[in-house]
Amino acid sequence: MILADEPSLPISTTPSTITSSNLVVLCCTIHTPISRQRQSSLIHAFQPYGIPVMFRHGHRYHPLADALNANIRTMLEYVHTTFGPHMHVIICDDDWMLCDPKYVSFLSELNQTVALLPDTWETLHLCPGFLWGRNQRQTHFAQQGQFRAEPIGQHFLNSLGPSRTDRCVSVSGSILQQYKGWLGGPIAFLVRQTKAHSVATRFEQQRVQHPTNINDVLLCGMCTVGLDYLCIRPLLGYEEEAGGSTVAWK
Repeated sequence: MILADEPSLPISTTPSTITSSNLVVLCCTIHTPISRQRQSSLIHAFQPYGIPVMFRHGHRYHPLADALNANIRTMLEYVHTTFGPHMHVIICDDDWMLCDPKYVSFLSELNQTVALLPDTWETLHLCPGFLWGRNQRQTHFAQQGQFRAEPIGQHFLNSLGPSRTDRCVSVSGSILQQYKGWLGGPIAFLVRQTKAHSVATRFEQQRVQHPTNINDVLLCGMCTVGLDYLCIRPLLGYEEEAGGSTVAWK
C-alpha cells in the first residue's frame, strides 16, 4: 500500500545511463509528523532531477530489528516484482538527504561511479554513516559535499590497498566488521531490478544466521567482494533526521 499517490512508473529508454527515466527512489516510512517532514524533504530534493520518490508503509512492531528487516525485504521484493529489467531503484531510509546540488550533482556523480562497476555488481551503498561523520553530526559539512569520516572510517579508508579507487570500493562484510563500519546512518543503496531477488536472498540468509541483528548490520554482513560496493568520493548524501528519531516506539 502506498502512503502518497504513486507516481506513474518511468519507462527506461537509456539502460546504459541512469536518468529520471530509469531511476526510482523507494523507501518505507510511517505516519508521524517527523516522517511526513522527511517525506516532503526527500520529494523536494529529487524534484530538480525529475526522479520519482515512492513511499510504502513501514512495518511497526516489536522487536524493532524484525520490523526494520521486514522493510528491506518488502522493498526488495517490490523492486523484483514491479519494475522492468532496465530499472534502477534506490532503497533508502526516509531520512536520507541529497547534498546541495551546488556542490554535488547527484545524477552526474552517480553515473560516474556506476560506470566503474563490473557487470556483477548488485548493490552500491551511497553514503555509509561512518564515512561522512554521522555519529559526530557533521551534517553541515556533508550538506556541502565535504565528507569528514569518523576515526573508524578514516582508519578503514587508510587500510584499503589496491581494491580502492577514487570513487568506490568493494570489501567483504568481515573487513567492514573488523573496522567497525556499518551501512546505516542512513541506509541508501542502489540496486538493479535484475539483481533485487539475489540481494533479497542474501539479506534473508544473513537474517536467518543472525536473527537479532538490525538491517544495516545485516547489509554489512552480507557484503561480498565484486557484488557490493561503497561510495567513497564523493559520497552521495547524508542523514537528515528532521528533528529526531522516528523509532521512539521501540
